[in-house]
Amino acid sequence: MSGFSAGLNPPIAEAARTAKQASIAAKLQDIDIRRARIENQRAAINKAFHAAWSERQQEFQTYQGRIWGHIGKGFFTLPPDYTLLPSATEAQNEEYECSDNLAALIALKDFLEVNGVQLIVVMYPNARAVSARVFLPEFAAYPDEKELRITKKLLEHDIEVITLLDRAVKQATDYPFMYFYPIDFHPGEGTGEVAAEAIAEHLQRFAVEFTPNLEATDFARYSENNVYTENFTYPAGVDIGPHQAGEIVRIFKTYYRGKPITFDEMSKVLVCGHSFIQTPAYSAFLSSALAGRIRYIPHNWQISSVGPYTTIPRRLLVDREKFVRGKRVCVLVFDNYFSISRTITPVNVRDVDCRLQAIHSRAQVHQFDLGQFVAHPLENNEKLQRFVQATGADKKQYPLFQITQPDASIHLKTFTIPDKLFVGEQTWLLVEFCLSNKQMVEITVGNQTVASEFHQIPTWQEIFVKLPSGTQDVDIQFAAQMNEALFVIRKVALYR
Repeated sequence: MSGFSAGLNPPIAEAARTAKQASIAAKLQDIDIRRARIENQRAAINKAFHAAWSERQQEFQTYQGRIWGHIGKGFFTLPPDYTLLPSATEAQNEEYECSDNLAALIALKDFLEVNGVQLIVVMYPNARAVSARVFLPEFAAYPDEKELRITKKLLEHDIEVITLLDRAVKQATDYPFMYFYPIDFHPGEGTGEVAAEAIAEHLQRFAVEFTPNLEATDFARYSENNVYTENFTYPAGVDIGPHQAGEIVRIFKTYYRGKPITFDEMSKVLVCGHSFIQTPAYSAFLSSALAGRIRYIPHNWQISSVGPYTTIPRRLLVDREKFVRGKRVCVLVFDNYFSISRTITPVNVRDVDCRLQAIHSRAQVHQFDLGQFVAHPLENNEKLQRFVQATGADKKQYPLFQITQPDASIHLKTFTIPDKLFVGEQTWLLVEFCLSNKQMVEITVGNQTVASEFHQIPTWQEIFVKLPSGTQDVDIQFAAQMNEALFVIRKVALYR
C-alpha cells in the first residue's frame, strides 16, 4: 500500500483545517507589510544600521572578536561589521538554493495530510539577527529578509510555518542566553521557551482532539547545567553581571512531578527535529517546555544534524504505523532559513514512495546468494561495532564492506542472470543496503549510476534499476564520496 493512501487516521478536523488556512492568510498578509518596509531601500537601511552600530558598539566590550553586550538579564554577541539586510540578489539566491528542500517539504506535507496529520514547521531565527535587533532596537521592525522569503514560499504552498524573530527579540532580555553565542548558534533557554510558547498557541486548534489532561501544578522548572557543561561557561574580562568567570551557565528545564518528562509514543502530538529540539539541555528541552504549556505529553523524536531533511521523512513514510498512526499534528523543527549543504539532497518521500510502489508492483523472480560476496576483514573499532549493531549484520550474516577513501570504489562481482530467466522480458534489479551515518556513495549497475540517500544515522534504503534488454551479466560497483564509508547489503534480487 502506498504511504499516500488515506485511511491510516481520520481526516484532519475541519476546525483545525480552517484555523490553519486563517493563520496562513494572516501570515502572508503580514509578510507583505514587512517586505514593504524594506522594498527598494535596503541600501539606505544598511547604511543607517552600519552608522548606528559603529556608534553603539563603543558602549560595549569585545570578546573573541565580537561585541559582547549585557542587556537586561541577557548576554549577546555580534560581529563589529554585521550587515542587517542582505542584498536582493543574495536573498533570491538563498531562495533558489532551497528549491530541492521546498519540493521535499511539500511532499512531506502532502503525505502527512493524506494520513490525517497536519504539519507545522518551526524555523528558529538566526542568532545574529536576534542580537542585532536587541543591540539596536530601533531596527527591530525590519524583518530578516532571507527568513521572510523562505517563509512566504512555504506558506504559498500551504505549509504552516512558525517564525520567532519578533517574539525572540521582545523577550530576549528576560533570559540569560537566547543562543550559545559566541561558541555556536544552537538555541539557548530563551529561544527554546519562546518556541514552545508559539507552538502551544498554534496547537490550540486541536484542543478538542487532545484536551489538556495533566495538572499545571505538576509541572515545574528546575535549574540544571547546560548540555555543554564546562565547555560553556561565563567568560572573563567582560560584563557578566552577578556571575563568576568560569561558572557553568545553568538553565531551567521543565520537569513533571519532579522528574524529567517521559515522552509518549502514542501521543497525538509528534515533535521532531535535530539538536535544536534538544538544546540547551541534555535532551528534549523543547518538548518538555511545550508539555508544561499544553499540559499534554508529546512524542519527542530527535535525529541530529540533517535528520529533519533525510532520515525523519523517510522513516515517517516507511514506518508510518509506528510514527504516524494516531498522530494529529507533526511539529517539525528546522535550523535557520531551512537551508542545508548543497551536497546533501533532502529525501523526497513522494519519490521514495513511487520507488517502493514500483518494486511491489513487480514480482521477485530471483534472489542472489549474498554468500558469494567477498568482503575483506575490517578493523574492529567502535564505529564498526555501532554499525553492526544498528544493522544486525553479524546476526543475519549480511556482507559488510568498507571504502576508506573518497572516489575509491568496490566492485562487488559480476552477477549472471540464470539461464532460465534469460529471455527478452524486461527485468529490474533491486539492491537493498544500509550506509553508516553521514555517508554518500554512488552505485553503478552496468552503465547506470544512482546516488544514495544521505542519512544522519544508519538507514536502510534501496536502488531499483531497469536492466537493458538482453542483459545476462550485471556488474555492481559502490563508489564512496566521503571517507570511511561502511555499508552492508541485505538483498540483491531480480524483478519482473
